[in-house]
Amino acid sequence: MRKKFYDTAVKQEKAVLVGIVTPDETDAQEREYLEELEFLVDTAGGDTVKTFTQKVQRPDRATFVGSGKLEEIRDSFAQAARLAMRAGMDGVEIHACHGFFLDEFLWAETNLREDRYGGPSISDRLTYPAEVISAVSDAVGPDAILSIRLSQWKEADYDAQIVANPDELKVLTAAMAHAGANLLHMSCRRFYEPAFAGSDLGLAGWTKAVSTLPVITVGSVGLASDVMSALVGTPSAGLELEDSLVELIKRFDRQEFDLVAVGRSLIADPEWAAKVRAGNLQSIRPFQKDDLGKALEMEPEAIKQIHA
Repeated sequence: MRKKFYDTAVKQEKAVLVGIVTPDETDAQEREYLEELEFLVDTAGGDTVKTFTQKVQRPDRATFVGSGKLEEIRDSFAQAARLAMRAGMDGVEIHACHGFFLDEFLWAETNLREDRYGGPSISDRLTYPAEVISAVSDAVGPDAILSIRLSQWKEADYDAQIVANPDELKVLTAAMAHAGANLLHMSCRRFYEPAFAGSDLGLAGWTKAVSTLPVITVGSVGLASDVMSALVGTPSAGLELEDSLVELIKRFDRQEFDLVAVGRSLIADPEWAAKVRAGNLQSIRPFQKDDLGKALEMEPEAIKQIHA
């Protein structure tokens, strides 16, 4: 079933593929996943699409991990990147958002460390994520895509901020670039919501304004409900499909971002991109919660209880 979906998404819609490589794979899991990644590249057919992988790590909370274990995790991220490149990917993406491990360093509420990886400022707290990016950059080489996915919001706290203003965002993105990132993927619950007071710029727009790197926007593209409404039932009322696309195009024309990531809409309808391109919006299959399948079971019970 999974291969059938990939075949449809890639060959018919020329979709960008996102594979997930976890840095703590066993040798057997590495071999199995490498075979899957190689299948995706073969299915894509050479230059049909650009593909990259996302590495996710969820060990103990950032505050309580010892320095020796942090070195091991950093090296595991680099190994995951090497696997992706061996499989024929064009690059990798590091997941550092939504309250996952690297994001726990960036957020002051979860980074309570008193060593060089903690501190009151974002320049202190980005130290370890930057080391991971540098290690991955060395692993993939200078010609590969190295995207970093960042967010303000967390699954446990929708109002969280890792940076309080555009100046802090500039410090963060500059450090990511210096460490080797060449693409910034800014995740929001809704791509059009203002990131900071006094401007209607979203997080991607502000990132584009303060950084020299290309920027991806993501968050409820074409959907009135955000992802957490599907995962935990949070009430959500955003822009409907046509209004969402009008807003997206307006912001793209204002050069607030360079690329757009689409997730749930493509899960619901693999032909979404082609239908949007053709203006055939009425035929798009709407996203439904059950489309997430097993992902609904993976959401931690503690997160569900927070938003109950």
